[in-house]
Amino acid sequence: MRPERRLKHLGLFALLLWVSTGCYVPIKQVPPESREHFPARYDEFAPGQVSRADVMLAMGEPDSVSTDESTLTYRWLSIDGIIVVTQCTPPLELTSETTLTFFFDEDGVLQDVNITSS
Repeated sequence: MRPERRLKHLGLFALLLWVSTGCYVPIKQVPPESREHFPARYDEFAPGQVSRADVMLAMGEPDSVSTDESTLTYRWLSIDGIIVVTQCTPPLELTSETTLTFFFDEDGVLQDVNITSS
């Protein structure tokens, strides 16, 4: 094989290797549109003993409220890592969401607390 042809193959191989190399970068970052942390610990709210007003004072403004105000929902997002598949494609963010939901009776007394993560 001629030297210039070998150099061409080596260059193409290096380019292919550079383009196909992927990596995962672990990070822990909060997006600007999300809450940064739990303002209060959800296990501090005992069902039957806490009012809707108590929850809102401790947790702040909820992300969503049901029409009858029997459910308050708080959400937190975080970026857990970034995957770079190739050098030619934009990075892919791996995110997670935590949802904390408070359920109240018709008198505004806490009945249940549900936390989910995805």
